[in-house]
Amino acid sequence: MGKIKRKHKKWLKIAAGTLAFILIGIVLTAANAFVGNPVSAALANKAVQTHLDQTYAGMDLYLERKARYNFKDGSYTAIAASKSSNDTKFYIAVRKGEILWDEYEFAVLSKQTTIDRLSREYSEIVRQLIAREAGGDWGEVRVMYDDNYNRQYDEYLELDMPFDKSLPIPANLSMGLHADQMDAAFIGKSLTKVHDLLVERGYAMEHYNIYGENDTHLISINGVKPEHIISGQLVQKIEKALELGEYEGISAFMKGGEK
Repeated sequence: MGKIKRKHKKWLKIAAGTLAFILIGIVLTAANAFVGNPVSAALANKAVQTHLDQTYAGMDLYLERKARYNFKDGSYTAIAASKSSNDTKFYIAVRKGEILWDEYEFAVLSKQTTIDRLSREYSEIVRQLIAREAGGDWGEVRVMYDDNYNRQYDEYLELDMPFDKSLPIPANLSMGLHADQMDAAFIGKSLTKVHDLLVERGYAMEHYNIYGENDTHLISINGVKPEHIISGQLVQKIEKALELGEYEGISAFMKGGEK
């Protein structure tokens, strides 16, 4: 009887060990499917470095971010950057040791990284100005150059150029606002104050978007142009847009309370 029990325990240990190996295999397989594996990542990094050395020789490029796995298509993507140019930065994708694509032409040569950086710098300048002089509880402040124009105005863009507020590319300003009062009158007054402040300091926006909220209200106003503001009828135009959903190019939405 004791001999049978010993055999039974032995088989239980074997079964438990086998199950453990199976579970480990399942976990590793799942992990490999979602995060890749170190061997493939190393091969991807090597392929990217070879690509940089052969395609961009002499450009002091390095891997700012090593290859990361993209479970959606089984590829790895890395970020290459320059030691001497802040705007020279682009993605490279590789799968099974083969380069799928790199974004140097799109991101760098087209000045996309330049216009993105200038947008970030513009945003910070305007954010500080509004926080310092416009009053109110402002949330995110973001200036975006219209990148649909970046080829049309390519002659004005240079890699690593300093910010210039006179750059002739349309810019749009989006802002978040928190306040107890959240209606057309308050939004109109706030937008007018910001617009007047920016004009006074020599900053020009093609249009404004504002997203306001408090505990009971949520309001979104988009597409307000300078001519809407200087007409003196901005509040009425916002009210009409809230009523109709869109009016004279201004689109509007409000949830909670009265329009």
